[in-house]
Amino acid sequence: MQAEEIGNIAFEFSAKKTTLEERLKQIKESPSSRPDHYSLCRWAAFDDDGTMMGSISTYPYQIQFDGKSVGMSGIGFVSTLPGYRRRGAIRGCFEQAFREMKEQGQVFSALYPFSVEYYRQFGYELAPQTVEWTVPLSSIPNYEGKGSYHLYRPGEDLSDYHLIYRDFVSGYNLAAIREDLDFSPFTPDPVESKAYWYLYRNEKGVPKGYLRFYKETVDKERRMDCGTPFRGVEFCFRDIEGLKGLLSFVKSFAANYDSLVLSLPADIPLELFLGEANGITRKISFAGLYRVVDAVPVLMAAAYRGDGALSIEIADKSAPWNEGVFTVEFQDGKAIRAEKTEAAPQISMGIGDFTRLISGCYEGQEIRLMPHVTIHQETSAIDQIFYRKPIWLHDFF
Repeated sequence: MQAEEIGNIAFEFSAKKTTLEERLKQIKESPSSRPDHYSLCRWAAFDDDGTMMGSISTYPYQIQFDGKSVGMSGIGFVSTLPGYRRRGAIRGCFEQAFREMKEQGQVFSALYPFSVEYYRQFGYELAPQTVEWTVPLSSIPNYEGKGSYHLYRPGEDLSDYHLIYRDFVSGYNLAAIREDLDFSPFTPDPVESKAYWYLYRNEKGVPKGYLRFYKETVDKERRMDCGTPFRGVEFCFRDIEGLKGLLSFVKSFAANYDSLVLSLPADIPLELFLGEANGITRKISFAGLYRVVDAVPVLMAAAYRGDGALSIEIADKSAPWNEGVFTVEFQDGKAIRAEKTEAAPQISMGIGDFTRLISGCYEGQEIRLMPHVTIHQETSAIDQIFYRKPIWLHDFF
């Protein structure tokens, strides 16, 4: 309760006053999201008088990484009372939280920042790009929308939605492995929330896609918004049939909406499925920040190309177990050894750059252009370890 109050003061949020007993009952019986469910997972810093100066929340997830499931900690509600800022409260919370993450096997961490530079001091770096498309409904071709569209009602089974989501994010590093709890922001009654979650099944009854949207008017343009993550909206499809089915459904709203807004991974060429391009816009942004919490298990879990070895020097002031030179050996695309050694480094970088490289943001000449990456010895192993991969961080916390 005290940590939530500090967050509300720091971010100038309004919140309904409630007792500790009422709040604990609410998060136990009807958590509205993963952050709500794990609202007691917090670290706080206190002054000598016992006053809570600031706190951070940590939310455990499982995410995809190179075909494996690994632990990730989402960070939220990072806040300090205004009178206690610049006293190291948040730094102390992060240092302790990183140790706990390591112990619990959460090898990545991610957050959505108020300032990129502020969180870089704790080792976080820009997460992968996401693309927000704004598409006039007139640009959507007249696809035949054979099949059915079902409006979700509270309490209905979520298995079809899980199936669609799993296929949509299959192969993307950092994508959350969702539970029912992760869909809870999508499940409020559509009449009360004015947000609508539709499931598309093809004419054989096979679930192929879903979208959840709300209506937003910007400069008199009526938008079907599926692209603002913190509003609990999404646009997911299993295959081209699912995409076309959803676009056909969207076009049927032409009397009530002018455009569709949706967020997709940067590697999906939506333009191939649209008509007139004039009026279509794309806004590329970074999906928050993230970092590797524990380098050795990440190196062991990573996928490589062929056989080889590389000695990587990493700097990480916030997690000292990541400081030093790590040698990784791999055969047939899999690590057989990854450990801290006394070997001379062949490449050096900070934890932020290591995070982006090992998860698949850059490759080839891009690596050689990175200002804070130093290559001491050119070797093919650099490109066998660090290469571009499908990557998308989308869940909001």
